[in-house]
Amino acid sequence: MKIQILIVLGGLFLCGCASEKSPLLTGNPKDWRDHPTADLVEACGKPARILNQSDGEIWKYVKEWDAVIPKGSRASFQMQGFSGNRSSAIGGGGGFESHDQYAAHYVRTDNFAVKGGIIKEWYGEIDENDRVVWKGH
Repeated sequence: MKIQILIVLGGLFLCGCASEKSPLLTGNPKDWRDHPTADLVEACGKPARILNQSDGEIWKYVKEWDAVIPKGSRASFQMQGFSGNRSSAIGGGGGFESHDQYAAHYVRTDNFAVKGGIIKEWYGEIDENDRVVWKGH
């Protein structure tokens, strides 16, 4: 019985590894690459805007929301080093930041580069109060 369970679990694991990444399962927008735009429209609706480019289109999806950010603080530290022609250096820095409660307006923009009805690339960003706080591609 235990061997049969292990065989079934192994088979399921191999099938999962062999399957294509589904953006609906992963939630990762970059996994839409090489999928037809019809699938994107079915899952996410029509884009807010379509920009024509010389080599295709850019489909823009925009989501906005408001949030109240609680009072908090954050510590950070960074180290970096480099080496060159017979020399090297290392450095570091850090800081402590605190803030009071504040209201924030967020805008997330997902851009899909489309050519011939197929998604070729994704890039996006999140803005907090008109300031870019995250970029991805």
